[in-house]
Amino acid sequence: MLKACIFDLDGTLAYTLDSMASVANEILKDLGLKTLPVDRFRYYSGEGASMLVRRCLIDAGDPELTHFEEMDRVYRERFNADPLYHVSIYPGIRELLQELKKRGVLLGVCSNKPHPASMRVVQALFGDGLFDEVIGQSDRIRRKPAPDGPLFLAEKFGVNPEECLYIGDTGTDMQTGNAAGMHTAGAVWGFRGREELLENHAEFLADHPGDILQIAEQKIRVIFSDLDGTLLRDGRQQLPEQIFPLIRALKEKGIFFVAASGRQYANMRRMFAPVQDDIAYICENGALAVFGGEILYKEEFPEDLCRDIYKAAMEKPETEFLYSGPARHYLIPKTEEFVNLISNVVRNDYACVSGLEEIPEKCVKCAVYEPGGASDENLAYWQERFGSRCVAATSGNCWIDFIPFGINKGLGVRRICEKLGAAVSMSMAFGDERNDVDLLKNAGFGIAMSHAREEVKECTAYEADSVEKVLETLIGADGILCREVMECIQKKR
Repeated sequence: MLKACIFDLDGTLAYTLDSMASVANEILKDLGLKTLPVDRFRYYSGEGASMLVRRCLIDAGDPELTHFEEMDRVYRERFNADPLYHVSIYPGIRELLQELKKRGVLLGVCSNKPHPASMRVVQALFGDGLFDEVIGQSDRIRRKPAPDGPLFLAEKFGVNPEECLYIGDTGTDMQTGNAAGMHTAGAVWGFRGREELLENHAEFLADHPGDILQIAEQKIRVIFSDLDGTLLRDGRQQLPEQIFPLIRALKEKGIFFVAASGRQYANMRRMFAPVQDDIAYICENGALAVFGGEILYKEEFPEDLCRDIYKAAMEKPETEFLYSGPARHYLIPKTEEFVNLISNVVRNDYACVSGLEEIPEKCVKCAVYEPGGASDENLAYWQERFGSRCVAATSGNCWIDFIPFGINKGLGVRRICEKLGAAVSMSMAFGDERNDVDLLKNAGFGIAMSHAREEVKECTAYEADSVEKVLETLIGADGILCREVMECIQKKR
């Protein structure tokens, strides 16, 4: 457990958009300038009152800032007179703080509000005794993104910066925490959102206040792993035997395992037979997910697009087409070799048909099999044909999968974490191919295999030679993100 949590105030602990907008618009109206939409104040805030005033005046029709001194003075006076005007605590924040306090975590607030206003707001919203220290902007504490405030609090707490979690909702907050050498968590529920937080190197993202508790614990909750090329190396069709005791050991430590693949559910379930009821499945590249033996969600592939891909596959002499339904795969085979591959090598549940009209199930995924390999040249051909209508991605040595925009393995990550009540930030995912990119990007710790394509490695900060080795280390650490675990997934330099 980290020793201290330091929170930004506006947009993290408290919803203050209506407060800022109401006061600023009253002043703009008095100055004869146009008023501004409340939502725009998401981007005006975060860097202190003076910067907010500048941004308001420019957008309200005063680009020369002729009214700056007057508005800056009046804005501060009104907030000092009533800093709680239209201010409320975000749902779940009070419960989070109480649980952190119960666990002995030191709590601090670091705000760009002037120090007296910060003290008044925190005391009025949360009372005495919940926060150990509150710090706002003053002559001795520079405005964020300078790290003065968080470092001052860490010193007061008697803890090292690396033992602290800094939580905020803006890019400025992430810059502040990183400059202080602290762990950083982006509050997605706040003003700015996911993209800005990631661009400014948030180490973790918290979708809900309750996620912060799991992040502070520093314990991994869920493991997602691709199969072909990741757990199944060198074209193998059977999992390594050591994976099954590892999955059981993960479960004993409170860590849930999820298999994520372009394969069908029936095939994956057979493959994990010794632990098949202990795990969840993301199948068909994220079009289908199964949890506890029940379909968690199912997405359908557009019929017209499926038909056009099928026709294109029939035009290429050696290319085979595969239609994935929720229950089985359907082949319209050109060769017996392809039927043998699906039946005896891949071991899918399948049926052979003579045309699409004979298939009784809705499509969840289409794929083509290229006997000569899923080369860059082959991929480019399919991307040119259908790249404007869907994603075409390599999936294993000879397969190219077609995935509707917005459907991918990353969708399964978020839905399964939500089902488990697990913070997405406290998940790990392993993958090696282009169809794993969204899996790696959506998990808290996306880990590319060391033999992965360079474009896959570039999408994540972590890398590993072996899934099994990382899992063994994680189990030995009781799931905690200790130094030994982090060393296992560091990129080779």
